[in-house]
Amino acid sequence: MLARTGVEALHVDTGRGSLPVGADLSDVVVVVGAIDGRNIRRADLAAARDTLERARALGARAVTVATTNSLQHVPHDTALEQWDDERLNTDLHSWLAFADQKVEEVVTLARGLDHGIGPGVWDIHSPRVPGVDELVGLIEAAAESVPLRRLWVNPDCGLKTRGYAETEESLANLVGAARRVRARRGAQD
Repeated sequence: MLARTGVEALHVDTGRGSLPVGADLSDVVVVVGAIDGRNIRRADLAAARDTLERARALGARAVTVATTNSLQHVPHDTALEQWDDERLNTDLHSWLAFADQKVEEVVTLARGLDHGIGPGVWDIHSPRVPGVDELVGLIEAAAESVPLRRLWVNPDCGLKTRGYAETEESLANLVGAARRVRARRGAQD
């Protein structure tokens, strides 16, 4: 009913609500609140991407992505949080998403709507170097949710937290895994 009132845009909190199925949205921009702004956990980008694809199927004039609500009440940036235990530090940073990280998630999804998506197939904050077989499994899992032509293969964050040797080995394994998946699926390198 709201879509028929002449509103130009409709924000839908998909964390607490659902997409307006059956409505004529041809003149409406649907703003999908796909990143939960009520908590401090990293988003499931594959699930959020699925929600955005369902929103696109509604026939709206345009679909864009946002957080479910304001980010004023969540902490600012996980980079500002440090704990004495290095392992705890690494683990928590890989699980948490404060305001800055949630905005990065929104930007990643927004770019993915028209271009592609990079789900971050390994935790760069961990000193552990993932093997090619492990990365192949993660890339294959991502390819189940994202068409291969739109899938970027990348770490979950920037590389500045790791040393050169482990970064070089991790990236070499990542390239090897991507090539193996492309070869299996008949995609171009």
